[in-house]
Amino acid sequence: MHRKNQTRWAQFKQPLFRGVTMLEVLCTAAVVGVVSVAAVPMLSSVDDAALVANSAANLRNLAAANETYSSDWSDRQFTTTPDDVGKVGGDGAQYLETIACPPPMLLGWSDTGMWGYFLAGGKCGDRYPSGSIGNWTVYLPLAFVDNGAYGSFRLPNVKAFHDYINGRVYDPTLYAPKDEVALEKAKPHFESAFEYPGGEPVESSYCFSPAALFDAAVFAAKADGIEPPAWDIRIKQPNAYRAPSVGQCRYPSLKTRMIEHNWLQNRPDRATNDFMCGAPWTFNQGVASEPLTLFFDGHVEGVRCERAMRDDRKAGGLWSRETPLGNKGYYGGQAFDEFVNTSFHILTTNGVEGRDILGNEATNAASRQVVNRPGVHINRGVTIVQPAVKAPPKSPE
Repeated sequence: MHRKNQTRWAQFKQPLFRGVTMLEVLCTAAVVGVVSVAAVPMLSSVDDAALVANSAANLRNLAAANETYSSDWSDRQFTTTPDDVGKVGGDGAQYLETIACPPPMLLGWSDTGMWGYFLAGGKCGDRYPSGSIGNWTVYLPLAFVDNGAYGSFRLPNVKAFHDYINGRVYDPTLYAPKDEVALEKAKPHFESAFEYPGGEPVESSYCFSPAALFDAAVFAAKADGIEPPAWDIRIKQPNAYRAPSVGQCRYPSLKTRMIEHNWLQNRPDRATNDFMCGAPWTFNQGVASEPLTLFFDGHVEGVRCERAMRDDRKAGGLWSRETPLGNKGYYGGQAFDEFVNTSFHILTTNGVEGRDILGNEATNAASRQVVNRPGVHINRGVTIVQPAVKAPPKSPE
């Protein structure tokens, strides 16, 4: 009986051959087309999530580097600024004339010698033939120049800090996988045999919080109804440029430490900003931007600019409008839309003692990312290299 039933089933499944109509072909093609179109966004979303996860892993590695640096330097944050620069109000030429010639900001060795930002004049004399006082800009956490701003907060890939990562300017840890503009320039050097292959350096995708690198009083807010001194007085105090310790952070889960500097999530179709001579959009130039952010407690999350703006309004001001950058803040005048208005992370009120977002200080521990996990390769206990004099130094502008 069993065999007979099998035979009947086989006979039943014999195909009946007939022609296929054009209507059936068109219907099938239409269905395949719809499924394909629907699948593209899904695949793109998966790819995007992987890139975001990669950038988050980079920031967790940078968290470990920051902690190791602080451990080596008595809880100090990374800084390239001499502690006593406030004595001359941050003026580089006056500092070189009256106080000292600070060590250069080194980038690393190449086949031609040591590269870095070297100074010239005053107590530096002609020690560095290619030096320039123009390099002073990168010695300060943030130098306010006209309507723009620059400073060492953009340079976590200098030698003093990259020695705590993997000892290279162009280490993949320092570049977000969605940062197309930076990657196009940096990626060819990822396999270089040199610590720094020379030429104009490509800035890291990630940056420190410059406000957190100044003495907290520089970005002070009104306290107990008392207005702080005028900005130009605060920035010229003797301790103004002395980087605070990590322990001074009052809200570790609410104060940003490092961030994706460029607009990478939810950005416009073009990667560069025509209002900034073709430079990439900065993270705070659109309400939809959601930069991945490392906080002082070590956790990483995306902070949408819309949220930062809302929290700023709730708190009555989480970032300072009193700096020379004014109410538009950090490159706010070149923003993509007229709705965005935030300089969180950059101009945080009260500096390291302030907050960039609001929330519950007792952040759920389960949402925190483990920093020192297997597979993270951090160079620990590295001695910062002093100026090299063996080869003629170069000074990339």
